[in-house]
Amino acid sequence: MKFCGVVVWYNPADDVLNNINSYITEIEKLYIIDNSKDNHNNLLADYKYQNKCEYISLHKNLGLAYALNVGCKKAIKDSFDYVLTMDQDSIFEPTAVSKLKVAAQKDKRYGIICPNVKSIYHDEKTNLDKVAYLKWKKEEFKEIPWTMTSGSLTSLKAYTDVGGFDDDLFIAHIDIDFCIRLKQDNWKILMVGPAVIKQLIKAETYSLGIFLELLSDDLADDCLVLIELAFFSDKLEDFASSSIEMLSLRSDSLIEELSALLLSTAS
Repeated sequence: MKFCGVVVWYNPADDVLNNINSYITEIEKLYIIDNSKDNHNNLLADYKYQNKCEYISLHKNLGLAYALNVGCKKAIKDSFDYVLTMDQDSIFEPTAVSKLKVAAQKDKRYGIICPNVKSIYHDEKTNLDKVAYLKWKKEEFKEIPWTMTSGSLTSLKAYTDVGGFDDDLFIAHIDIDFCIRLKQDNWKILMVGPAVIKQLIKAETYSLGIFLELLSDDLADDCLVLIELAFFSDKLEDFASSSIEMLSLRSDSLIEELSALLLSTAS
C-alpha cells in the first residue's frame, strides 16, 4: 500500500513545519495546498524533508474542501492508496500514524481510519497549552459514525466512490458531509484509540470539553453528534434515511444525565 498526505495551509506561521514533522516520515509524499494569497514556498527552502513535499499555491482562499480535493486528485494520479488529510495546526503524538497504517492494512472495509482526538486550548492566564479533553479513553478500536477531517487516513477508493469533498461547503461541516456519504456507500470509519492527534481549539470551547468529561463516554459522543447535527440540518434527511441506527441515540438517558448534571451544578 502507498500512503501520502495532504495538508492545507492558510497564512501559515513559521513553525508550521514542526507539525508536519509529526507525520512526514510515515508517508511517501506530502501535498501542501496553500489557500493563502501570498506564496509560502520559502518555508520549505531549508526543510530536511523538502524532497517529499509538493507545494501548490492556489493564490487565494478557495476553501478547505476545494484544497483537499486538489491534493487528493494529485494523490490518485500518483497511484497512492491512502491519503492522510491534515490541518496546518494539528500534530500527532509519536507512533500515531504508524498505528493508523497498520489498521488500514488489516481491514480494507474502512473508508477512514482515524486517530483519537486530544483537544488542546491555550490558557491566556498561564500562557500554557492545556488539554481540554481526550475523546476516547478506553477503546483500542471503535467503529464510529463520523470523525473530523484532520488526521484521517482516508482510502482513496472510498474518496472516489463518494465523489470527494463538497466544494460548496468551503470549510464548515466538510467532515460530517463526507462521513454521511461514506455511510450511504457502505463504508465504515474506524477510530484507533492509542493513535492520538492534538487539535487546537478556541479557549471558549474549553467549557464544552469540561462538560463532556463529566458525561460517560457514550453519552459524550452522542452529545457531540447532536451538536454537529444541529448545525447541519440540511443533510439530516439524507443522513436519517441511510443511518437510522445512528439517529436512534439514547435520547431518554441523555436527557436524564444532562438534567442530573445541570441540577447538581446549580445546587
